[in-house]
Amino acid sequence: MYPKPPRPIGITVLSIFFVWIGGVGTLVFPVFIFAGTSRMIAQLCETQLHWSHALSVIAARLLCTFWFGAYVLYLFIGIGLWKLRRSALKAIIFVQWFGIGMGIITSLVVLRYQPSLALGLGVWFTGILGCFLWYLTRPAVRWPFEVIYAIEHSLTIPPPPPSSTMALWKKGSIGVGLVAIILTTFVTTLLATVEKSFRSSDIYKLSIKKLKIPLAS
Repeated sequence: MYPKPPRPIGITVLSIFFVWIGGVGTLVFPVFIFAGTSRMIAQLCETQLHWSHALSVIAARLLCTFWFGAYVLYLFIGIGLWKLRRSALKAIIFVQWFGIGMGIITSLVVLRYQPSLALGLGVWFTGILGCFLWYLTRPAVRWPFEVIYAIEHSLTIPPPPPSSTMALWKKGSIGVGLVAIILTTFVTTLLATVEKSFRSSDIYKLSIKKLKIPLAS
């Protein structure tokens, strides 16, 4: 019998993270539902978006159902990653692509109102989730999942991928550098958005007017 391949360290970390988020969310979220979260979301849709009461209730229930389903999905993905299930790998890859898509849509919506914040959100979602996708699609990461699948279905065991020639410290340096660039861009655009919103507020303009300080162009 072919020996079970070792679980990659990154997959172990992701598995624990997904089990933690999914497990806690699955247990705690129903408490928020009984506490009136769905009702509050419906009221928010009705007052802020001016939707009808019926449409607001339907939207709130759909959102809560999707929200709870995401927690359950995270839990099953975490368990599947721990067991090196190929279906879990496909599911987590789909989640990353879905997150990138939602991030791009959000950035396009925000672009109309806050261009700098839209840039930060776009870099954050595509950068961070893109890094996850790059890691999850590496041959060395996918290989243990393929081996387990082949063993369970009596298929030919795929050969292991060639070892990487890049030193570990170089990989770590590149990873830390990319994360630093993404985080710096996001924080910078966020602070710029907050400052712009503050300067355009009536309180700021009134304070400047009282102090008789000319507004910066």
